[in-house]
Amino acid sequence: GENLIWVTRTFFSRTARDDTWWAAFSRGDVPTQTQRTTRSRAFILLAALGRTAPALSLSQRDCVALEPQMTEWLTRGATEAEITHALTAGLPDRIHHPAALIATRLQTKLPPAREPHTVLRSLECSECRAPGTPEALPGGKCRTCRGTPTHQEPTLPAQKVRAQARAVRAGLIPKSDRPKR
Repeated sequence: GENLIWVTRTFFSRTARDDTWWAAFSRGDVPTQTQRTTRSRAFILLAALGRTAPALSLSQRDCVALEPQMTEWLTRGATEAEITHALTAGLPDRIHHPAALIATRLQTKLPPAREPHTVLRSLECSECRAPGTPEALPGGKCRTCRGTPTHQEPTLPAQKVRAQARAVRAGLIPKSDRPKR
């Protein structure tokens, strides 16, 4: 007779899977590598605290719960070094609940929001290097280099300006006829 060999494969996963996934897996349709979820910078900083201070090791649940508070620190411009120092400096001898200690420190030591930096930009003409505002340098060139006259001609011809000035003068009341105050 023929000798049959039975082979049993056991798959162990910490990730819960639904029936659809298992049906696809048994058909061989499931990719061998599962996609890892991308963690935020705040989550990664919280998870790494245990390397700096082992007493502050946090669970995944703790990291998820504290992530919004840590994100606020990052939004306010705090650096990783500043955050680590604020959370790990002067730790007590015994820490019974690291997540509670970190939550308190994240709240009480939250830095003020930093004022946005005003960026001053100085533009120059691309030909003669004359300084100017973006409005004064359309296309990167000043009026002179664009060939645009620097002094605009008056909108009214000189004869009309003189005629209007005469009309205004004629309409004035002489000093002697003005009412006294």
